[in-house]
Amino acid sequence: MFSRALELLASDSAAAGPDLARQALALVDYALESRGQFTAAVSNSYSSLRSELRTMQADAAGLDRVRRALRSFSRDLEAERQQRGRAIAAVGAQQLAAAKTFLLYDYSSTVMNVVAALTDGGTELSLVVPESRTCAGSLPILRRAGELGCRARLLPDAALAHAMPGCDAALVGVETFFADGSFTNTVGTLTTAIVAKHFSVPFYAVTDLTKSAAPDGRDTQPQRAFTAPLAGSRDLPGRHQLDLEYPPLERVPGQFVTGFITEKGVVEPARVWAAARPVQAKIIREESSEV
Repeated sequence: MFSRALELLASDSAAAGPDLARQALALVDYALESRGQFTAAVSNSYSSLRSELRTMQADAAGLDRVRRALRSFSRDLEAERQQRGRAIAAVGAQQLAAAKTFLLYDYSSTVMNVVAALTDGGTELSLVVPESRTCAGSLPILRRAGELGCRARLLPDAALAHAMPGCDAALVGVETFFADGSFTNTVGTLTTAIVAKHFSVPFYAVTDLTKSAAPDGRDTQPQRAFTAPLAGSRDLPGRHQLDLEYPPLERVPGQFVTGFITEKGVVEPARVWAAARPVQAKIIREESSEV
């Protein structure tokens, strides 16, 4: 979405080069402040463009040069994203070829690419989809499951322990993963991981390596308000004292993860951050060049 916005900015703006660079930087900063608070992928993906825009702004670059940079970045970012997605789907389909029933917690396009790759290979799949009231993440899963011809079973997330023993594996997406092998994802993912471990069901986190946190990356936890926790809650005595905040993300320790399915293969939690070192090395080089 942000890359498309940069393309539109390059096409629609009639500003001078430095002005266009400034506008693009503002858009990148907005991406970092909004979506970037949930995942390291934003800062990792946009670090090179941020560095280039600052240089062009300082050099008073011409309008055409800035426009070319924005269009080239957007095109390359999308091409790389699709390439990583295909590689992850292939790795996942190979790793999970013998599995028939998956539990999917919250929607992840990366996870659904793996499911699609399995169905492309002729596997008939059943998907168990626990619904979380905090995110309504089951709806896009169910839509995609119907498109792929998968059987699906919808149940409340409170029934996780009931459904898990009948599953061959649990698959979840990733917002950010850390050097200790842990990762963050939608609240409820940790519960899913604990239940999977209890019933000895393999638990896979599916991610591309751009989601690695910086070496000193902190686990920032934004807050949301659960504005309608109970039907009829407006009539509750002392409602003004009711705490409605909750974290939309939570951190899952690596000890619960069977493996990370990535574009470089299935990686153990203890090794996943090392697999992403080229991503971090690139960012460090770019930040050093800015200084």
